[in-house]
Amino acid sequence: MLTITYFYVYKILPLIFIVFLMTYGHSQEFSNQKDSLAVARVNHYMSKLQLEYKDGNYARHKLYSDSLYTIAKEKNLPKFQILGMVNQAVFHNNSGEQEKSIRLYRDALTLAEDIPEDYRTKIIVLVNLGNVYTNIESHEKAIAIMNEVLSMLDNHEDNPKIRAAAYNGLANNHESLGETETSLSFHLKSKKLGEDIENESIVVTALSNISDTYLRLEEYEKAREHINNALSIPYAQKPTKQRAWLLLNRGIAEQHIGSNTNAITYFIEAKELAVAKGLPEIEMEAYDHLVTAYEKNNDLENKRVAYEKFLSLQNSILENRQSATKMDLKQDIAARDNIIKSKESIITKLLENKNRLLLWSIAIACILGIVSFSFFLNKKKYQRERELLQEQFASLRNNYQYKSDNTILEDVEPSITRTPGYKNSSLTEEDFAKYKALLLHHMTTEKPYLNNELSQSDLANELGISSHHLSEILNSGFNQNFYNFINSYRVLEAQKLMDNDTTKEFKILAFAFDAGFKSKTSFNRVFKNHTGLTPSEYRKKTKS
Repeated sequence: MLTITYFYVYKILPLIFIVFLMTYGHSQEFSNQKDSLAVARVNHYMSKLQLEYKDGNYARHKLYSDSLYTIAKEKNLPKFQILGMVNQAVFHNNSGEQEKSIRLYRDALTLAEDIPEDYRTKIIVLVNLGNVYTNIESHEKAIAIMNEVLSMLDNHEDNPKIRAAAYNGLANNHESLGETETSLSFHLKSKKLGEDIENESIVVTALSNISDTYLRLEEYEKAREHINNALSIPYAQKPTKQRAWLLLNRGIAEQHIGSNTNAITYFIEAKELAVAKGLPEIEMEAYDHLVTAYEKNNDLENKRVAYEKFLSLQNSILENRQSATKMDLKQDIAARDNIIKSKESIITKLLENKNRLLLWSIAIACILGIVSFSFFLNKKKYQRERELLQEQFASLRNNYQYKSDNTILEDVEPSITRTPGYKNSSLTEEDFAKYKALLLHHMTTEKPYLNNELSQSDLANELGISSHHLSEILNSGFNQNFYNFINSYRVLEAQKLMDNDTTKEFKILAFAFDAGFKSKTSFNRVFKNHTGLTPSEYRKKTKS
């Protein structure tokens, strides 16, 4: 026999559904929708849903659920669309179609992700989904969901109706796991909440569940007391699922401490109400207990019929539960696979980014290497050019001597001779020697370098030769460009002036200007490039 096994399956559902309706009320949150006609229709279906479910008209409640879902989806009212889905899922759960119910709840949770600010909608879906998990005996999963609901209530706006539903869900699952004391404490919490807010549905559900606990503990007098208290409440007089459970429990209590005949009467009444309302699990439970009752009366024919009905319903219900469990497991696996794939995708992208970063790092390192090598080569080249410039300047200085009055005299021909192979040369050796001597004579006698605006063309004009020929003479005869050549004479002039300044009254800038430099900056740079010393260092050295 399965006398107690199924008692804890559906008794929370009426409570949850009424909580859901009362929580949302009449669409105050949607009063700003553009389509006022659609909102009016939605409110109409909401009102009808409440009325039909409270009166136990579950088939008509399903019709209004479908209508609510259709109009809400068409008019893009997601909260009411979810509400319609929850109502549909409640109907399928009542009818023993848990697979359909779970699919609807999962789809509703997905839709609720688009309105994350509406935590209440998600809470309602979760608490109802947890109840379905109770039905298919996924107790650990159901407990986890109910605890999540309580946590969300603690973190957001609390709602005693939803909290009572979560307490009932926790109580039923702990009861199924054999944790009777924990179960009873949650039932008592739910009953207290119902009494505080004067909600008959919550109180009746809590009393019915408490009677279940006492039946399991074989404390039949206490169980009957709670059943009678529940049946005395006006709400329990309506032909609802809750009344069917109470009648079934009353029959069980009578079977043990009262009349077997009275027990059969309660079982039959519970069975007929279950058939009328499309509640197969209560119907199955009623037939299960009728088998025992008919056996006590030695009514073998009715026992046989009841047993056949029981087996048929049991097989159908177990098959539906198994199917729902498999489907839920597949969806969990698919969800985990999606999470894994998502993480793998993230890892792949990170690896790709890492590879890109590595390539960029290598490229940057190569560029830095090239730049560094180029800098090194340029530095070496600059050092060689500077050393050559200083050698040329030293040679120039050594090829001149001073009179006592410190005027520069021409000395012997400089040791630097003509560099062969000058491109496009039009000068004969004789002309080249003549122009070179002319240049040296002009530099020592006319001192054109003292003009800080002097250009190559100016100097060529002064010599009476072309600028091209002057460039050839400078490059082939002195291995220098125009500016290095002129600056060499300016540095010589500056040295002469500093050597002649015995009083140290003149500033460095005065020497720079007198020697033909435009600025102190260029003077310092050129002077050091030619001599290896700054003007100040040279002056200090020569005077020490």
